[in-house]
Amino acid sequence: MLARRLQGLLAFELLAYALLIALAIGTERLSGWQAMSGIVLLALALRTVATALLFILSHRYADKQDPEAGLSVGSGLRLFLAEWLALSQLYSALQVFPRHRAVTEPVTGDIPPLLLVHGYACNEGFWRPLLRSLEAQGNRPLETLNLEPVFGDLDSHVEQLNTAIEALCLRSQARTITILAHSMGGLVARRYLQRYGANRVDRLILLGTPHHGTGLAYWGLGRNARQMEPDSPWLQTLNRVPTPVPIFNLYSRCDTIVSPRQSALLPPAPNHHNIPVGAVGHLEMAFNRQVRAHIQAVLEA
Repeated sequence: MLARRLQGLLAFELLAYALLIALAIGTERLSGWQAMSGIVLLALALRTVATALLFILSHRYADKQDPEAGLSVGSGLRLFLAEWLALSQLYSALQVFPRHRAVTEPVTGDIPPLLLVHGYACNEGFWRPLLRSLEAQGNRPLETLNLEPVFGDLDSHVEQLNTAIEALCLRSQARTITILAHSMGGLVARRYLQRYGANRVDRLILLGTPHHGTGLAYWGLGRNARQMEPDSPWLQTLNRVPTPVPIFNLYSRCDTIVSPRQSALLPPAPNHHNIPVGAVGHLEMAFNRQVRAHIQAVLEA
C-alpha cells in the first residue's frame, strides 16, 4: 500500500540526512548547527524541485491559446507556494500515516453517507484537511476508501468501489450515498455508474478530474496512468455515455496535474455542472477554502 512505501521513503530520507550530518560533524567541516541547517535546506530544496517539475510538465501540455491560462507573477508565486505546501504535507505526513474513517452505525434522517475517493498515487490521507470542515457540519456520516494497488487497473478500482459502496449501504442502512472524489477517483466513480447504474449513488462531487486525460499521465507508472493518457480508449468509452446522476465538477484554470485545462471539463449533458474554482493547484484542492465552500454548498443544496 502507498502508506508503507511512503514510510519507507521517509525513513530512507531521514537516515540519509542523519548520515550526512554525522559525516559533516565527524570531519569537522561544519558545526552541528550548520549541518542541521544545511539538511533542512536540502529537504526543502527536494520538495521545491518536485513541485517545479509538476509546473514544468503542466506547462508543456497546456493549451497556450487558452485565455484563462495566464497568471500574474504574484498569482503564480502564490500558486507555486500553495502547491508546494500541499505536496510537502501530503507526502511527508498526511498520507504517510493515514487515518481510515468508516461508518459503523445506521444513519438517522434522510442525509446519505459521504464516501471519499482519492486520486492517483494518493490514499485516504489526502482527505484529512477536508475531513475537518466536513465533520464540522456534524450531520453527515463520512467514510474514506483506499484504492489498491497504487498503479493498478482502473476497472479493478471500479470493482473495489462497488464493494465499498455495497458494504457502506449495508452498514449504514442507507439506500443511496454521495461520492466526493479527487482526480483519478472521479473517473473511477463515473465508470462505476456506467457499469452498475445509479441505484446506490445520488450525486457525484468531483475535484480536478481529468475527464479527457492529462499529458502528465505519459510520465506516470502503471496501467491506470496509461488509461489516463489523453483520449485513451478507456476514456473514450467512459465519455461516450452521459453519467446518470448529477455531477458537480470543480475544476481549476491552473491545475498543476490536469493539462490541458479543458480536459478537466465534463462533456456537455443536462446533469453535468462544471464549476470553476479559480487559480487552485491540483493537490491544493484538499486545503483550499474556496473549494471547501463549493463542496459545502453542493452538499447543502
